[in-house]
Amino acid sequence: MPNFIGIDFGTTRSTVAVYACTDREHKVKKVERPILSIAAINRTSGECYYGIDAQDKITEDYYYIPSLKDLLDKKLYQEFGGVLVTRDSILRGYFEYLKGLAADFNVNEIVLAIPNDFPMKRRSVLRSAAELAGFEIKTFVTEPVAAFFASYSRLAGYEESAILRNCENVAIFDWGGGTLDVTVMQCASGIVKELAKKRMDCAGNAIDERVAQCVHHWISEKKGKSKSFEDMTSYSQYQMKQFVEEVKINLNGLDVSITEDTITIPDYDDYGIVTQEISKKTFNECIEYIIDAAIEILRKTIEESRLGVGGIDKILLVGGSSKLHLLQEKMKAEFGDKLLISSGDSDWGVAVGAALLSATPGNFMVNQDVSLRLSDGSVFRLIRNEHRVDEYSKAKEFEFGKVDSSSNAVFVFSGSTDIDESADKYLIVKTQALYDDRLVLSVYIDKNMIVHVEGRCDGLPNDKSYWMYTNLSCCYQLPQD
Repeated sequence: MPNFIGIDFGTTRSTVAVYACTDREHKVKKVERPILSIAAINRTSGECYYGIDAQDKITEDYYYIPSLKDLLDKKLYQEFGGVLVTRDSILRGYFEYLKGLAADFNVNEIVLAIPNDFPMKRRSVLRSAAELAGFEIKTFVTEPVAAFFASYSRLAGYEESAILRNCENVAIFDWGGGTLDVTVMQCASGIVKELAKKRMDCAGNAIDERVAQCVHHWISEKKGKSKSFEDMTSYSQYQMKQFVEEVKINLNGLDVSITEDTITIPDYDDYGIVTQEISKKTFNECIEYIIDAAIEILRKTIEESRLGVGGIDKILLVGGSSKLHLLQEKMKAEFGDKLLISSGDSDWGVAVGAALLSATPGNFMVNQDVSLRLSDGSVFRLIRNEHRVDEYSKAKEFEFGKVDSSSNAVFVFSGSTDIDESADKYLIVKTQALYDDRLVLSVYIDKNMIVHVEGRCDGLPNDKSYWMYTNLSCCYQLPQD
């Protein structure tokens, strides 16, 4: 029987989950630990290292990439030791690395989870890199939908199955390494829609940075030194943040009896050997303002949804930073039994949901119109709200007549606030300057959910004009499992 893979491509770590199916059992399996989304390139040989293999290579001998997700917007094109290294080759290598870790499951098709406002250009770059590595992305799914489905589905083999089955309004609090993404979702008649969403660009990495600066300050005071953390070597900064992350994990793990830990760095720049004890109380004091800011983002998102706290059935915590004990204590005090803390590992909820959706895929539904404003003031809908996206995978043609003898026809697009306010809402089509030129628009949605419109005059078939819309709003029709 087949296996199904879901990948949560994170800013600092990625997770790979497999829904493994045999004649005897169906079970969710986690591939390795969360995998660092980093790369290091040897400046002499051009060899690329990923994940844990790149972790200890932050030296002058390597070109270090601290987040592969941030690489998506860059056009890296550089030679190292005579080897040409590009953005696409690095991302391809990372997907090959992930594929190697999951080689035992022999799966080439994946569902990839991405943030809910992930730009279409980034989707295209990821899809190309995955395909070069031998993966086929069956579909993208948004992280909040994947997290929701992991706890909504009745599919066997996952400890959180079906606990959101009877919930209508759910807040997904996804706090990872790079960002906090809060989404209020509504599930009605099996269709999940976003009611409100907010982001905070302050998460696990920022917490590690903050505590690292505090620890450095305490060590400097003991050593009688005044060197700032930013002036330490990059490797020393990295070492400190790595040790701080280990302390964070230890102080916020399942064993609540652990109330202190010790950081020891054998060669901390010109400080030499350094040791610093840190208590849970001190750790919490360093980061409490960040936690308060995160909870405020949740409050504002609920307020924007117009449901109020009373209208929220559950608040689901996912992402590594949601394990912080102080966060959970404060949220329990404020939200009570609405808070849903994963009994499993919150790092994996999104990847698990993506794997389950790979096994029983649902359908993306268009959540807005894409229309034309005609010369008589009426609106003509090219793409219709609440229709399945795949209905538009093949081009649909629409014919129009021109009402004057000008040499150009101007189409004005509408359907959402961002289109109406855009300076690029126009498509100009060259005509034969006849009063009743026949105009044809060809419309489709590609696999990255970009809307494409091709315009032409029937009498000038080779003169074509193009319009694209990359911000199509979609909701998701869940499978009936």
